[in-house]
Amino acid sequence: MSLNETQNSELRREDWETPDGLFGYLNSVFDFWVDLAASPENSKCKLFLTESMTEEETLSVRRKVGSNWAFVNPPYKSTSNKMWTEMERAFSWDSVVGLIPAALCNEWFKPIYTRCSDIFLLGRIPFKGASAGAKFDVCLVVRDVFKKLTQGQNDSLVSISKKHIRLDGQVGGRPERELLLRLCREATYVGNRSDFKNGRRGVI
Repeated sequence: MSLNETQNSELRREDWETPDGLFGYLNSVFDFWVDLAASPENSKCKLFLTESMTEEETLSVRRKVGSNWAFVNPPYKSTSNKMWTEMERAFSWDSVVGLIPAALCNEWFKPIYTRCSDIFLLGRIPFKGASAGAKFDVCLVVRDVFKKLTQGQNDSLVSISKKHIRLDGQVGGRPERELLLRLCREATYVGNRSDFKNGRRGVI
C-alpha cells in the first residue's frame, strides 16, 4: 500500500489508539481503574468495557471500579450523534477522563462541555500505530462529579496542555460558547503535533 493510500485509510479510521507515553503519564496522575472503550487487544487497564459486553457484565465492572477514575478514548465515529452516544455512556460514570477530538465548534461537543468540569486542549498527537500524527486536534475532557480532581492532578494536565478551560459544570453566567469558539480557532492555528514521552511535550 502506498503512503497516500495509507494516509487516506487513516483519515477514515475510528480506532485511534492512545499513545503509550501519553496514557502512561495520565495513568501516573490518575491511577485509572477501567478503560471504558476497549478490546482485549488494546485495553489500557486490567478492567475494561467492550461494545459486546452485556449489561450484567458492565454492572459487574462498575461495582469493582466504584468511584475510582475511568479513562475513555472512544471510537471517533463519522457522525456526531454516534460520538455523543459514546461520550454519554462514558459520562454515566462519575470520575472520567476522556481523550476526544477537539471539535469545539461542532454542535455535538456542546452537551459534552455542559457536563464536564475541565477541558485541556492538547493539539495534534501521534496516535499509536498511525504512520503520522492525526490531522485533527484533540483534547482531554474531565468529568468530576465528586470534585476529586486535586490541585496536583490539575497542574499535571495544565503542564501538557495548550489551553485549560475551567467550567465547574456551569455553562450559564459567562459566555462559555464564545470562549470555546475562540479557543477552537486558536487551537487550529497553533495545532502542532506533540510527543508525550516521559510526560513532556516535544515537537516532532
